[in-house]
Amino acid sequence: MNRLLPLLLTGCLGAFLGPTAPSADEELLRNVEQLREAQQELLVVDDFVACGTEEQARAQVSAQPRPWEGGDCWTRIGWEPDGPVRGGYWVEVSDDGQDFTVHGLATSPSGELHIIATRHQAATPIEPAP
Repeated sequence: MNRLLPLLLTGCLGAFLGPTAPSADEELLRNVEQLREAQQELLVVDDFVACGTEEQARAQVSAQPRPWEGGDCWTRIGWEPDGPVRGGYWVEVSDDGQDFTVHGLATSPSGELHIIATRHQAATPIEPAP
């Protein structure tokens, strides 16, 4: 019973407080991978879509979750995050239109976090420059 009580209290407290926001790492990985999948699905009916810039993404990065402020190109891709975001995102399309790179930026306790995904590569962190 002594072991069960902390579990019950943790579960009740978690239910009372509601779901916790994902970490910046989890948010970026999830959103970049969702963007990658949306781009791949788009190819069935349209070309890959470039969206946003690194400069815009950097301006959107915040320590606190904020509402998503998408736009026409995100709508064309068919992507919107599941909830508030802290990261900034942009998508580049190669000159020949055959590949794309999805970028996500955020700050974490260890510094800047940069996640990328391509048509052929799932979302992975980029190691920061020394």
